[in-house]
Amino acid sequence: MTKDVKILVVDDEVNIRRLLKETLEDEGYVAYEAENGLRALELMEKENFDLLLLDLRMPKLDGIDLLKKIKKEFEDIPVIIITGHGTIRDAVLSTRLGVYEFIEKPIDVENLLLVIKNCLREKKLITEREVLKWERKKPIFFSKPMQAIKKYIEKISNLTQPLLIKSPPGGDRLTIARYIHEVSTRKKDIFRNVDMAFIPFRLQSTFLFGGDGILSRIKRGTVFLDNIDQTEESVQEQLLYLLTDNEYTSKIIGYELGQVKLIIGTIYNLQELAMKNKFNSTLANYLEQMKIEIPPLSVRKEDIPFIFMQYIKYFAHLYNLCEKEVSEEAYKYLKKYSWPGDINELRAFTQKLCLVYADKEKIDLQEFLEVWQEHNKDETSLVPQKVTPLKEAKENFEKDYILKVLNMCNWNIKQAAQLLKIERTYVYAKIKKYNLKKFS
Repeated sequence: MTKDVKILVVDDEVNIRRLLKETLEDEGYVAYEAENGLRALELMEKENFDLLLLDLRMPKLDGIDLLKKIKKEFEDIPVIIITGHGTIRDAVLSTRLGVYEFIEKPIDVENLLLVIKNCLREKKLITEREVLKWERKKPIFFSKPMQAIKKYIEKISNLTQPLLIKSPPGGDRLTIARYIHEVSTRKKDIFRNVDMAFIPFRLQSTFLFGGDGILSRIKRGTVFLDNIDQTEESVQEQLLYLLTDNEYTSKIIGYELGQVKLIIGTIYNLQELAMKNKFNSTLANYLEQMKIEIPPLSVRKEDIPFIFMQYIKYFAHLYNLCEKEVSEEAYKYLKKYSWPGDINELRAFTQKLCLVYADKEKIDLQEFLEVWQEHNKDETSLVPQKVTPLKEAKENFEKDYILKVLNMCNWNIKQAAQLLKIERTYVYAKIKKYNLKKFS
C-alpha cells in the first residue's frame, strides 16, 4: 500500500519541494521535505524512509556529499537524483554511489512517478533477498510434461532467437524465464523482468525503446517481457522491427540479438488474438517459432506437493515463522483438486494455511481440512443446513468467484475484467464492496 511508503524530498527550491510533496501525496505516498542535506540527515535519524528524491546542488551539504553519507549510514535507502544542473561527471559519480535513477529538471511528473514505482518494487525485492531465494528456485521438473520442457530449455537456452513462454492464467512464467537465464552462458549478466501490464500505454514505447529505455541500457543478459498482449499496437510494431532488422537495432538503440536474450510471456494464444485483430499477426507468427507452453497443474499433479512445500518454506521466511510439517494425508487433497487458478491459487492457499496456523510447527489433517474446505467449496458445502436468503447466497458466490479470478490473474485488473467480461470499473467496485485482499 502506498500509504505506508515514506518518501523524503530534498531540494533547496521551495516550489519544487512543495510540487513534489503534493504530487506524491496525491498518489497516496507519505511525503516529507527537507531544504538542505543537514535537515535531511536530521529527518533520516527520526524516520525510516523508503526512498529519497535528492537535488544535487544545495547549500550547507550538497547532494553528492549527502549521498556519500547516506550510502555509509543508510545504505538500504534507494535514491533518485533530480537536478537542473547535472553534469556527466555527476551522473557517473551518482551511478557509482548506487543511485537508482538520474532525472533532469524540468520534471516530467508521469515519468517520475513511473520511476518511483519501479524503484520501490525493486527495493522490495532487494529487501527480501533472503526470502526471494525461495522465489528464485528452479522450477519443479518432476512430472513428465515438465521433464520434456527441461530438456527443451537445455537445447535452446543459448540461442539468440527470442522465446515465447505461454502459461495458463496464474501460471509461473517468471520462474521458467529466470531458469532459462541461469542455465545459459548469460547467467552472470543481468536478468530484468518487465511486466508490460503495469506500464501505461502512453509510456510503453519510451520505457522500452527510448534513449534511456530498457533495451538500450541492457547490453548483455536476459530481458523478460511478460504480458506482451498488454502492449499497444505501435509498440508491437516497434518490437517486430527490432527483432527483424539488425541494422536498426545496432544503430538506433544499440540492442544486439546476440548479446541480449529476449523472452516473451503471455497467457493467451497470440495467433488467436491476431485473428481477432487484437495483436500484430506478423509478430505473433514470429514469436511462435520458438515457444514453451507450460501445462496447467491439473495435468502435472506430480509437481504439486513439491511446489506446495516450496511455498511453505517461502512463507516461513517471509513472515519469520517456523518451517511447518503438513500431514502426508493432506497431499491427496492437493493432487485431487484441479487448481483453476494454477500456481497463483496454490500460492494463495498455502499463504492462508501458514498464516492461520502461524504458531504451529505441525499442521495435522483436521487443521488442514478446516482451511481447505473454506478454499475449495464443493457442491455439498454450497447447500447449508440453514437456508441462506437468495440475495445473500448470490453475493457470497460473486465475492468468492471474483476473488478466485483475481488471484488467478495475480490481481491484474485488466486481465480479470477480460476474463469476467465486465468493465474494469465494475471490478474495482466489487473489490471495494467486498473488501477483497490480494492472495486472501
